[in-house]
Amino acid sequence: MISFRRVRLPGLALVLLAVTLTGCETEKIQQTRLGIQQNLFLQSVELVENAGSLLQKPQLQQADIDLAMQQMDEGLRQAYQVEDSFLRMLDPGLQRQYADNFISGVETYRIGVEASSRDQQLQGLDRLGKWARFWSGNKPDIQRKMVAITGLPLQSG
Repeated sequence: MISFRRVRLPGLALVLLAVTLTGCETEKIQQTRLGIQQNLFLQSVELVENAGSLLQKPQLQQADIDLAMQQMDEGLRQAYQVEDSFLRMLDPGLQRQYADNFISGVETYRIGVEASSRDQQLQGLDRLGKWARFWSGNKPDIQRKMVAITGLPLQSG
C-alpha cells in the first residue's frame, strides 16, 4: 500500500503541474485575446476620427479625400473584428453604441459617398455624431476599465 502511494503521488503531482501550466497558458491566451481586442477597438475609432479630421481640412484636395476614405475603410475593417463580449465588459451601452452608431454610421456615410447620395452621407454623419457624443462622455471611464481588464497600457485613442 505504501509503495502504491509513492507511485501515485508523483503521478498526481505531474497531473497537478500540467493542470497549473494549462491554466497559466489559458490565462496568457485570454490576456492576448483581450489585448488584440483593445487594439482593434482603439485603432478603429482613431482611424475614423483621423479620416473625419482630414475631411474637415481647409482647401481639401482629392488626395486628402482618398486618404480619408482609406482610413475609414480600414477603421471599419477593424471594427468588424471587435467582439461584442469585449465591448460589454467595458460598458453596458458600448456594444450597442458601437454597432448602431459607429459602425452603422461609417457604413452609411461610405455608401453615401459611393452612391453620391448626400442624404445617406448626412444620415451616416448623424450616427457618427451620436457616437462622438457617447464616446466623448464615456471615453475616460471606458479606457480605465480597458486598462484594468487587459492589463495593458493604451496604445491609441
